[in-house]
Amino acid sequence: MHGRWADYRQAVVDIRVGERNTVRVTPCAAGVTEGAFPEPSGRTVHIITAANPRGRVVAPEDNTWAHALLLDELACGGHTWWPATGGSPCGTHTEESVAVTGLTDAEARALGRRFGQDAVFAWSREAWRLLACFGERSAVAGWRTVPAPPCPTRRSRRPCAPTLPRPPRPAPPCPTTTPLSDSPPDATASTC
Repeated sequence: MHGRWADYRQAVVDIRVGERNTVRVTPCAAGVTEGAFPEPSGRTVHIITAANPRGRVVAPEDNTWAHALLLDELACGGHTWWPATGGSPCGTHTEESVAVTGLTDAEARALGRRFGQDAVFAWSREAWRLLACFGERSAVAGWRTVPAPPCPTRRSRRPCAPTLPRPPRPAPPCPTTTPLSDSPPDATASTC
């Protein structure tokens, strides 16, 4: 996971916080916090994906199904979330994600672990943190928000924003996921 950890530390996240407002969160030097923070009460926002478990790139339909399970689990828990996309700064690798409020760091790590993730992000007014899902490893940085850039694959000037997927089959009843193995992931992820 060493190489992937360095990639995660550089990752950017686009969060759709309104119908026409998608912001890009970019990590920067510790202590720097520039731009708008979307959670009015100041609660930490955790960014979690269900895509590409164990760092292995899987078929798009598998990622769509895993994301639907993640959304179902959040709905069952009554959590507030925004659609998000995390990925490499240059945009060569992106993963559909969610930005969730109302979780503790331990709960966010456990949720990431259930979906086979190496790490989750924790965004607060004070810092942008990377939290390992398997273990206690973490990294702290500052953050900066800017409007998300237009999606490079579209001709419109709208920012890239994920659309809510339709699961390929009905979601199972709550609880929707079962814990995965607690063994650490071992595959490599793509980089810029």
